[in-house]
Amino acid sequence: VPIHTFHGFAASVITEFQDHFPHLSKSGQITEVEAEMLIREILKQKKFNKLRPLGEPDFYVSKILSTISDARKEAWTPEMIKVFAEEEIKKIKGDPLGQNSSRVTLLKATDLKRIQKCERTILFAGVYENYEDKKRKERKMDFDDLIFELLKTLREDKLLLQILQEKFLYILLDEHQDTNDSQNMIVQVIADFFETPNLFVVGDEKQAIYRFQGASVENFI
Repeated sequence: VPIHTFHGFAASVITEFQDHFPHLSKSGQITEVEAEMLIREILKQKKFNKLRPLGEPDFYVSKILSTISDARKEAWTPEMIKVFAEEEIKKIKGDPLGQNSSRVTLLKATDLKRIQKCERTILFAGVYENYEDKKRKERKMDFDDLIFELLKTLREDKLLLQILQEKFLYILLDEHQDTNDSQNMIVQVIADFFETPNLFVVGDEKQAIYRFQGASVENFI
């Protein structure tokens, strides 16, 4: 009976089935300093000027790295984030409440602020995409990549998915209230082999304390 943490499970699959992860071969762990240097290099591109405030060009560096980590835990790709932000801008601009003459000034100021935030989010999606590309080219991985790469591969590689589904016929998941979206999706994808999966979940919503790591009571429910 194999017993794993989520990251340990992802690492064991990537190690055992290396031929299904050729892009990760010879990849090394990226350090915090290397990650910051990559973001600084990306932000020097002219299209990201708005993320380099005058006088403090590194203002967003740590925030960007933190948000990339959050995005991975929620299984959000750069494209998903970009599309979401673009749709939000369309909704804001088409908001019929903006025609309400009694609140038009307040709504315009509020809406402009929301649009500005969405535009920054689109820029962030571009930085996020660049960061992933550069990491891949330099054969670097961070801790969050283990889960993210496994989930991505399971969605695209039907053979590997079937191998794991046939190998792990019974799944016991402990402390489930502390799982984040990407971890939860790995369980769902593997358990989906059966119409009625052999899945036993243990958890207590009153102990859901890891929201800062992407955990959600909704996943447990």
